This record gives sequence, structure tokens and C-alpha cells, in this order.
Amino acid sequence: MAWILSSKSGCHEGLHWDLAAGPFVLGRDTGCDIVITDPRVSWRHCKVYEHGGRAYLADLGGAQPAHANGDAMREREIATGDIISLGATVFTVTRRTAAAGTRSAARMVEEVLGALEGPPGAAHRDGAATLGLRTGQGAPLLGKSRAMIEARALIRDMARTPLNILITGETGTGKEIAAQMLHEGSTRATGPLISVNCAAIPDHLFESEMFGHEKGAFTSADKKRRGRFALAHEGTLFLDEIGELSPENQARLLRVLERGVYHPVGAECESYADVRVIAATNRDLKRAIHDGRFRRDLYHRICAVEIELPPLRQRPSDIPLLAQHFFRDYGTRNKHHRLGISPEAMERLIHTPWPGNVRELRNAIERATALAKGDWITPQDLNFLNHAQRPGEDPMGPAFLPLAEVERQHIVKVLDACGFNISAAAKVLRVHRNTLHNKIAEYGIGG
Repeated sequence: MAWILSSKSGCHEGLHWDLAAGPFVLGRDTGCDIVITDPRVSWRHCKVYEHGGRAYLADLGGAQPAHANGDAMREREIATGDIISLGATVFTVTRRTAAAGTRSAARMVEEVLGALEGPPGAAHRDGAATLGLRTGQGAPLLGKSRAMIEARALIRDMARTPLNILITGETGTGKEIAAQMLHEGSTRATGPLISVNCAAIPDHLFESEMFGHEKGAFTSADKKRRGRFALAHEGTLFLDEIGELSPENQARLLRVLERGVYHPVGAECESYADVRVIAATNRDLKRAIHDGRFRRDLYHRICAVEIELPPLRQRPSDIPLLAQHFFRDYGTRNKHHRLGISPEAMERLIHTPWPGNVRELRNAIERATALAKGDWITPQDLNFLNHAQRPGEDPMGPAFLPLAEVERQHIVKVLDACGFNISAAAKVLRVHRNTLHNKIAEYGIGG
């Protein structure tokens, strides 16, 4: 038997933690296992843990005592249905039997979700399901696969260091979410997190966007503007798609990272910014260095530690958990009350290659949920997944496809052929780079 701690209200409503992975410390401190941003909660309020097959709650001596069923206490055993209150957040504990069995789609769903009460989201302390507790926006990096457990553990360990981090992975694997988790788990969490899409900034505007400018510095500079480095002072600067920077702008960025100072356009004096840099790319920067397209010295500046996020096709066992998470999230936001995803539909999801990874899966679940005719999502509701082919099938799917699907498939093929180099793919497609970015977001193949 195992004990599950469940949040029934407050900032973590609907999340679950397996106490076998504990103990879990709850409080306002960002170093706690479960962070509760409520002034009525102590910095290290209490801990919940399992010992000898029983569950316990222990007060940690903060300004506010721990309460179980409304009574202040020091330490006590807790039973199924007991109420643990921390400010506006209410927790309960339940018992469940560990799942086991075959690896069919239906069984994979049961292993992850079937024995839990309420919405999915079991969050083990070692990252067995999610570390997204400090993430205010977006989906957490869900997954029970070893690759995701290791990635989340590395994020957790590196979050509290001052090192610059490089996040790598294919489009849609969750690099921006990982950056947010690194920021919110760091000592800079109270500072700003400023995100920059390097591929979306025209080369001639890079200095103005990153370093700011003075009024009158150029024709359209009608007022003084602070750059991204100034905005990120005492916080974190997230440089997404850093591999798309031109050699000239790579040199400009390197100069700032080496000295911590920058020169706003038109200013007489240099400025200083205290920032931690987290960069991300879907390109092979080591290959780009070898080909002379990326500076080796800049690479070493941004990559004290590399965190690689695995593609979804390498962790199909995580698909049921992710699919159910997106299904429940979409239903909550849009008041759709379908019962769930049928085992047959889940089987199809598991055997889909997902070139757009988690973002594409999310878009597919939301589309199927919105368009489904019955109470359950069935395989027929997923017929738009024409790239979900079986062995021996034509890789292009049916003979006639919607125009949008043809365009999406063509963009995916070009991006893959170009190593997901946005600039190169835009040239092949003969469109502006910003147009390609819009298409990537529209079809869920970006991220």
C-alpha cells in the first residue's frame, strides 16, 4: 500500500504526491518541496512523510503551527480523509495499491492515473511525475520515464546554482518551461524572468532590443528605451533559439557576458546588469561550431551545464500522463465535460511519432476534445493525425488531405532537412523568417 498526498484547493489544486518518495517539506521558502505562496504559511511550515506503512504530519516550528482537522499539533499520524490546512491550501491523504501489469495502452493509463482520486499529476519528490510546482504558467515537465526523471533532477540541482545553463532539445520538448523552472527554483526567483526569442529579432535591431537606446539615437528613437539586459537586472535572461544569432550579434552578446557591461545605443556611458543567462536551442551547437556558424567562446559562456530534454518518441510511456493532463486542463478551462480518452484512442496516441513533441500532443488533445461527438475521445476523433502511421503504411497517409495539413507536413519535412535551422528553412520555403515562426506556432511544431 502507498500513501498519496492530494491538494484539494489553493495554488496546487488537483496535484498529487506519492509519500513513498518523501518526506515532503511544505512552506513559503523556494527550497521547500511544495512551495505555498501564502503569507499565512511559515517559510518551513511542516513536513508530511510515510514511515512503516503509515503517514505522518510534523510541525517544523514556524511562526504558524501545523493544523490537522483544525487542531494545532506538533507531530501526529494522519489517516485517510484527514484535512491538513496551510492557509488557503487544503491537503488530504489517501491510500492506493501500487499499479502493475502489462504495458498496453489501457494499462499504462491505469498505472499513471487509475488509482489516483481526482485529476492526474502525481508529483514524486525525485521527479517521478512532475517538478512543475513552482511554475506559475504552462504545463509542468510531466513524465515517469527515466529520461524525464533525470532531466528534472538536473533542473532541480542546477536551479540553485549561479551557472549559465544551455537547454537543448527538439521543438516542442518544453525548453521554455524548463527555463521557467530553473528561474523559479533559483535565488533569483523574486527577480524578473525576461524571455527573448533570438530568431525573431532582426539583426539591425539586436543592439537596441538587447541593450536599449537613448532618445534620438536613431530616426525612430523618439524616447529612451531600456533593453532586455536592463529589464532582467537581478533576475534571469532567457535567450531562446540562441543558435539563430548572426556572427556579429554573437560577438556583441559575448562581450556583455564576459564583462557584465553593455553600451545602450546612443549612450555616452556603459551600463551594468547582474543577470543569469539561460539559453536554449534545437540546433546542434557543437556541429555549428565545427562548421564555423557559432562561436566556440560564446558556447562556453552560455553552457556551464547542458540540460537535454528528450523527444516524445523516445519516451512513449509518458504519453498517457501527458494526454490526460492536457485533456483535463482543456476541459477545466473550456467547461468541456467529456469522460476521457478511450484505450483505443490512447493506443493511437502512443504510436504516433509526434515530430512536434509535447506541444503537438497538447494541440492534438485540445482539438480532439473540442471536436469529439461523444463522451469519450475515440480513434475516429484523431483521424487528423495522418502522420500516425502503422508499419507498411504510406507515410503520406490518405491520398487527399486538407490544405493546412499538407502545409504542416511540408514545413516539418523542410525543418527536419535543415536541422531545424529557422533561417535556412525560411529560405527554402521562400518566406520571411517571422512568417515561418507564425506557421510553426499555428501548427504546434514549434517550442
